[in-house]
Amino acid sequence: MNWQEIKHIDKNKYELPENWIFPEYFDAFNALFRIENSLRIFIFIILKKNLNNKWQSLSMTSDDEQESSIGAIAKRRFKQDNSFAYLGYSIPTTLLYLTSGELIRVITNDNYWKYFNNYFPMTKEIIRTKLDEISNIRNALAHFRPIKKSDVDLLKTNAIHTLTNIQQLLSDVVNSPDIVPTNTTDTWYEELNSLSNERIKIRFKQSKDGNWIKIILSYTYPILRIESEKKWNLIHHVLNLKSIPILEKFTNLRNYLIYMSYNKPSGYTDLHEPNYTKKINLTFSRDTLNKKHTEIKNDIYQLLTQINEEVEMISLDTLARGEFIESLVFYGNEGDLPEGDKYYKFDVGSTSDYVKDNNIAEFWGTFDYVEENFVSDAYNNPWMPNDISNVLLPF
Repeated sequence: MNWQEIKHIDKNKYELPENWIFPEYFDAFNALFRIENSLRIFIFIILKKNLNNKWQSLSMTSDDEQESSIGAIAKRRFKQDNSFAYLGYSIPTTLLYLTSGELIRVITNDNYWKYFNNYFPMTKEIIRTKLDEISNIRNALAHFRPIKKSDVDLLKTNAIHTLTNIQQLLSDVVNSPDIVPTNTTDTWYEELNSLSNERIKIRFKQSKDGNWIKIILSYTYPILRIESEKKWNLIHHVLNLKSIPILEKFTNLRNYLIYMSYNKPSGYTDLHEPNYTKKINLTFSRDTLNKKHTEIKNDIYQLLTQINEEVEMISLDTLARGEFIESLVFYGNEGDLPEGDKYYKFDVGSTSDYVKDNNIAEFWGTFDYVEENFVSDAYNNPWMPNDISNVLLPF
């Protein structure tokens, strides 16, 4: 066998061997990968909004015609897939284990259509037909049957017809670009806004339509000690906030939010007044905040209280470790700015949070922004441990 490889020419330019399959096959795979995973994110958001933690219990018929629940089907398939855990990535997230046909059946199910219908500008029958056409091409490609270039054109046309409103929804939920007005009189706002303290500030952002709210917890790192040595110009001993235990401990937060993400601190900091901030982003539907603000407030209050207690404990005993707070070391080197000034760049990679074994579908890592054309241009997805493509720069 003579397996030839792709040659990397320059930046994003590659040369394919002449005898490889035609470009339309690559084009189709790219479109299908993005369409199917966009549907997964959409289904998760809608079911989580309407059913909270009960969404995995929804009954459905699997491809092998077994009556089961979303969660049970995914659990069985993950167990099978994990037999080959040395291949690819082990990701126990439920919706990644539903097929395209099953995703379509969830959306068009008579009992669940009421949750999804507002996001499609056509009848359920037409939606099913268009998504089934996409699924048919997907199955042909997955089982290595030949496809036509016109099939790829149909994929993209159907995606525009079926996913345009979904793409807007994803932008609304994830980006939430507007600041919640300070004169907001909603009870949830008044109660949660009072929880800020010296160490953790709380800010609120919302979607353009106001239906989605992002609660941002900004944690300022305590710097316990500053040292220097030969290899590194400076060493900062800090206290890091871990995000995943928040979802593991506070069930009301996990049940009622759509997803949680985080922003790592910048490694660039001032020499004389070093400052690091980690942001924990909790995204809810406004309806849920209006109905469940008391339970959500109680969990956030307990979280902030415990964080403060653990910071005080570890500040006195650096060998101690809390449930949310841990001691870390940032190593930094000096650099020169064009004006002749100095700056310091610290390695903050140790602040990253990863889900290992738990199925925490609400944890989206650092996924906290979607592009204008997310379906076609996304370079990363929730639940996936690495990027799926290069970033499409606007210049």
